[in-house]
Amino acid sequence: MGTYVPPGQSPPFQVVDDLHHGAWVIITGALGLVLSLVSFFIRLYVRLALHPPFAYDDYLLLGATAVAIVQAALLFDAVSNGFGTSIHLLKPEQVNQIQTLITVSDILYLITIYISKCCVCGIYFRLTPQKSHNRATLATLALCTAWVIPAVFIIAVNCELNRPWKGSGAQCVNLIQRWQFIVALDITTELIIFGLAIALLWGLFMPFQRKFTIGFAFLIRLPLIIFSIFHIYTINRKVHSPDPTLSVVIPIIWAQVELNYALVACSVFCLRPFMAAETAYQTESYDSYDNLSMTA
Repeated sequence: MGTYVPPGQSPPFQVVDDLHHGAWVIITGALGLVLSLVSFFIRLYVRLALHPPFAYDDYLLLGATAVAIVQAALLFDAVSNGFGTSIHLLKPEQVNQIQTLITVSDILYLITIYISKCCVCGIYFRLTPQKSHNRATLATLALCTAWVIPAVFIIAVNCELNRPWKGSGAQCVNLIQRWQFIVALDITTELIIFGLAIALLWGLFMPFQRKFTIGFAFLIRLPLIIFSIFHIYTINRKVHSPDPTLSVVIPIIWAQVELNYALVACSVFCLRPFMAAETAYQTESYDSYDNLSMTA
């Protein structure tokens, strides 16, 4: 039975009740995308008008934002096809279409997170000429790449491509183990990326306030770990649900929060306090590097 609409009024765009949660995905995805785009355009303005040049990390953020837009569009398409609605109210062809769209959006979610990690590594290359730190950054990039490639295949070969999507628990006995592997390496790489910031600042003779400003710009990414944990926690709770088109909504929402937060966190580096501290750090870092080269 459909939703009652009083005479003279238009039906709601999305219904929210015990059998319809698609509106939650649309609200979360749209709000996150708006915040990501606003932060990106702020960074674009800063790089083009106030603090050029446009470097590798900026191009990487542009790419990550573009992928995030496509990913959000796929989620919105999935909702329009019935994602967020109880599977008992959907036709088999709708369920198949939703499964395909969610699988592709999960892959793009992983790619976006990966590019955001590369963006932070690009900022390290911008900041310092130290060869040892740059080698560590390259090793971190290699680890991130070694994470995302198997992660994409783990999602792409989703439950041996079983159809229809009649229940995550019944169709994919290793689903939670797959996501545990993905999230564990995601958290590990985030901790390593933050560790690079500590190594970057260790031993430099500069005011603590400037060190803190630079370190805080990298520290602000750490909430991504919390979002990843909530993501895997909700998957673990919903993995055996007989109504996957409804139960998967909450994990998808946490994935959207993580994705868009990662993009916004990449734009923190264009804020004025970081720019001032960055200039001071580069002066100190390059002077130290030149002195070491002369001594050698």
